[in-house]
Amino acid sequence: LRLECSVGAVIRVAGDLDFSELLVGTTHEETFTVTTDRRNLATARFVAPHYLPGLRVIAISADAGECHVDADAGGICDFTDLAANCNVTVNVTWKAEQPAETYDVAVGVSTSGDIAANNDAVRGSVTTHGLTDLELRVGAPVAGFRNATLALPEISVVNGNETAYGTRL
Repeated sequence: LRLECSVGAVIRVAGDLDFSELLVGTTHEETFTVTTDRRNLATARFVAPHYLPGLRVIAISADAGECHVDADAGGICDFTDLAANCNVTVNVTWKAEQPAETYDVAVGVSTSGDIAANNDAVRGSVTTHGLTDLELRVGAPVAGFRNATLALPEISVVNGNETAYGTRL
């Protein structure tokens, strides 16, 4: 009989990166749960990176540990002496800074000796959009007699430099 035991640490992160399309200047907050397995962990780290130039972490906080925003790396929370089977809530706020492309975004958690790295990240997608101007243009006015056939003026919607979303006429 051969019995194998796993003696490594296990930590995981859960949550949802459910970003809708963000306009420049708006913020979006997400909540994640960092969970330890049946062993105490001496140290662990949660990271929510910037995705520049379009998306920047502007705030990060957690129930435990020390959190800060690094100008280069993004949001970081360092945890020490995490008890077995504990849950720590982490809140991250991103700000859309520039219109850009669609980003594949992720947050992650790590610890020394983690034996199950497949549950250490949450992934999603986000597109940042710039603000734009819309202009409604109507051609020359029309005049005529009652019951006459009229040619109505052309009506057009002119968009600014960025794509307009949810526009209705």
